[in-house]
Amino acid sequence: MAVSYILPRLVGVARANELLFTGKTITGQAAARMGLINDAVNEDRVMDIALDLAREIAKSAPAAVQMMKQSIYRELDWQPVRAAEIEALHQARTFGMEDSKEGIAALLEKRAPNFKGK
Repeated sequence: MAVSYILPRLVGVARANELLFTGKTITGQAAARMGLINDAVNEDRVMDIALDLAREIAKSAPAAVQMMKQSIYRELDWQPVRAAEIEALHQARTFGMEDSKEGIAALLEKRAPNFKGK
């Protein structure tokens, strides 16, 4: 499961040690405070919250989101120089895209952007 690799990166070494060494069960609220999860919500609100987040992400430029995902997931082993290189490459690529121009225009015109994924 790689929890000993992942947990310290999510909550810090001290908190990971505490949780892993004790096997302590934590509440959803405690997990949210630690940054282990985004939100602690009642079961009947989970789908609404998830869909709201998905809609918010869907408003973003698709190519930029895709490249950001690549930057994040490729560099989870934290090689800062390589991470900076990939992020710079992706920024350079997205700045020249139609969606970048549309995003800036929409911001200046105070309207919702109409991204095309280009």
